[in-house]
Amino acid sequence: MFKLRKEEKPLALVAFLVFALQNALTLYKYHDLFTRVGFRGYWVLFHEMFHVSGYDAYSCIYLSNGKIYYELSRHPLFGPLLAPFYWLNDAIIKQFDFNAAIYIMAVLLTLSATLSAVLLFRILRSQIGLKLADALALTALLFSFASIMLAVMLPDHFCFSLLLLILTLYIANKGKAMAWWQTALLLLFTAGITLSNGAKTLLADLFGTGKAFFKPRRLLLAGVLPLVVLGAAFYAQYTLQLLPREQESARIEAQVQKKNPNAIKRSVRTRPERNELSANQWVTTPYLNGPTRTHHD
Repeated sequence: MFKLRKEEKPLALVAFLVFALQNALTLYKYHDLFTRVGFRGYWVLFHEMFHVSGYDAYSCIYLSNGKIYYELSRHPLFGPLLAPFYWLNDAIIKQFDFNAAIYIMAVLLTLSATLSAVLLFRILRSQIGLKLADALALTALLFSFASIMLAVMLPDHFCFSLLLLILTLYIANKGKAMAWWQTALLLLFTAGITLSNGAKTLLADLFGTGKAFFKPRRLLLAGVLPLVVLGAAFYAQYTLQLLPREQESARIEAQVQKKNPNAIKRSVRTRPERNELSANQWVTTPYLNGPTRTHHD
């Protein structure tokens, strides 16, 4: 499935170069800032200093310190999928004192976007039966939309969702119903990256299998089983990482508020006023270690 066909090779090359150039723009913009090690905290660095409306650099925080600051309930498998790249970046940081998180994301985004373009072209060309020029034009049209251009060059999860949803379309449209294990794997990964994407996978399976979709055995294996795995992944990450951090943040906040009852109120009411805190509070205040429900909900 991932072997390039002859007519796909020029498209793949052009797409790779275009997406690489787009990610190079992001690297040019943020290289000096995001490759630093020991510059304030990673939350402040990647959240407070990354300004693109609708997009967050939580993936770079995870790749830098292995900590989850995105909404875990919406992205239960995002962290585990990025974990091998966190280990790689952790080794780079320790060896070279250089944070390569934004470079790792640029590589992943470029490859994901390129594969997305190839699969979309293959759907248009082989499955729908469009002429070569029409398939190329429609592929270029999709990736010329501003929202897509941003998704393939910013360190967020949207480009990975795009790839998995196009892959779902490709597999579901191959002329036969998807096997239960195909649906299960696609549901696991599409919903694992963004939970709402799982509904699209289930819809694709429903249209492909018809009444067989509602057979109890298929529902259990293709639908319930992946969701149980995602639930287990969420619970493990929450109990092992988020819950202890929330407890520690609450403890630190209580200590700070005990010393200066007005400090927490000021930081919640208006962020610029956090500069009024003392240097010691600036280091230990939970806001700098990442958001808690007290500050963001």
